[in-house]
Amino acid sequence: MQYAGTAQAFSDYLRLIFLTGGREAETIAQQWPNVDWERKVVHFPGQTAKAGGGEPADPRDIPFYDKLEAHLKAMWKRCDPSNDWIFPSIRNPKKHTNSFRKQLTHAKKLTKIRDVGFHHGKHFFISGCVMRGVDFKTIALWASHRDGGMLVATKYGHLAPGHSESQAAKLNGGASLLPTQPLSRSRSLRSAHTPPGS
Repeated sequence: MQYAGTAQAFSDYLRLIFLTGGREAETIAQQWPNVDWERKVVHFPGQTAKAGGGEPADPRDIPFYDKLEAHLKAMWKRCDPSNDWIFPSIRNPKKHTNSFRKQLTHAKKLTKIRDVGFHHGKHFFISGCVMRGVDFKTIALWASHRDGGMLVATKYGHLAPGHSESQAAKLNGGASLLPTQPLSRSRSLRSAHTPPGS
């Protein structure tokens, strides 16, 4: 059975977006040479996606984790090993398929879920990273955000349950930030109003 343009290809495409946070265009243009099995990363070149301001997204690597690696291996078993495109065109296998939007529209009609798009896969990926405690700067790198994590912090930070408590736990033990012996009132007041070095 031909893989390109099938329901299986559409399913694989959606799952890859949800597992990597890839944008619609850059994911559909992915190639197998960008999957580095030795380094265990998926490379996104960046040129085929638009980031903030309409500029090309930054290139980045998404490290393998269990679900992502399993999905890539499953897709590899279904692919044509002579074709570099992960999602080749059904009409011209030398090119990648143009779009899966028709399939998405059909799926939305069947499920009666209207307000869903490919970009929700990116939101799902980022939300999952936040809820699993990945630091915001790393998430921003994986998502090709150029703000160092500010957008992740402001838009998704509330999804990290127990984050405040886990950060407070880091203060347990170790060197104390306070003096071990209480200062006398006269000494503490005198010290507070005495310039350093005097």
